[in-house]
Amino acid sequence: MCIAIVKPFDVKFDMETYKHCYKVHPDGWGFSLAQDDGNSLTVVKDITSFEHFAREVEQYEDHTLLIHFRKSTGGALDQGNCHPFRVGGDLVFMHNGTISCPMTIKDRSDTYNFNEHVLKPIYDQLGADLVDNAGIKLMAEKYIGYSKIAFLDTSGQHYLWNDKDWVTHTDGHLYSNTSYKPYAATTYSLPPKRTHTTTFSTVPAACNAARSTQSTRLAQQDSIEHAERVQHDRLFDIAYDTESILPVSALAVDYENAKTLEALGVPVHIIRDMYNHDPDMLEALAMHYEPMPNTWIADEEYNTYGS
Repeated sequence: MCIAIVKPFDVKFDMETYKHCYKVHPDGWGFSLAQDDGNSLTVVKDITSFEHFAREVEQYEDHTLLIHFRKSTGGALDQGNCHPFRVGGDLVFMHNGTISCPMTIKDRSDTYNFNEHVLKPIYDQLGADLVDNAGIKLMAEKYIGYSKIAFLDTSGQHYLWNDKDWVTHTDGHLYSNTSYKPYAATTYSLPPKRTHTTTFSTVPAACNAARSTQSTRLAQQDSIEHAERVQHDRLFDIAYDTESILPVSALAVDYENAKTLEALGVPVHIIRDMYNHDPDMLEALAMHYEPMPNTWIADEEYNTYGS
């Protein structure tokens, strides 16, 4: 998972937020802008330091920019997998999320393959008008699920797919998810100490009461730690263990629902996206469907690796 940022031409840079985004998504950066002549697009991207990014971008504050910071879950860690990507001479795009598409190009991410197998063939027929075609957009948003995509053309105009899921900051920036926010640990308070004393008739009774109190406090501490992990997971994109459907902080009921959906043939990456977006979706689907026959499960060639 990554973070995609749209900075309109009349919005000032927020380098502190960009730097935080780089720390959370350190596997490559990139940005794109339309040149003043209205005929060309510039794309700059690399896998170097944040300081390099800042030096390259600083001269373009008065332009509309697509800015992207990558956190790889698949594909090589190289410049070729960094966003934005050129669709054609007058159109570029960037993506956040996971897209199901044939992964036929070795060491390339799902976004790279999506561009080659889906966007470029449509562009060959429609040109840059594909981004604003209502029918294409409707079908594309069904295809990409909860992913977010931003386009930029040579006029400096940006276009969003799944625009309702983008986060609009008060300063005018548009973010594809909330990982741009610095994580602040939440402070929890244990119940106040009891102010009165309790007398026990026997030593065993006193011991039992002490053990009960200790168990209660341990349970409270477990709840606190679990709540903090859940909060952290939902603020940031999660780098998953390949053998785990959901992160360690997921609730037991979420695991059960995820297993049900896996049995239904739902790809793991889609289950994870649903969990990050809204865990209640797992429960809603799991309650209304029965597992499908194995023959219905999609071929492995359509399994997706993260961008």
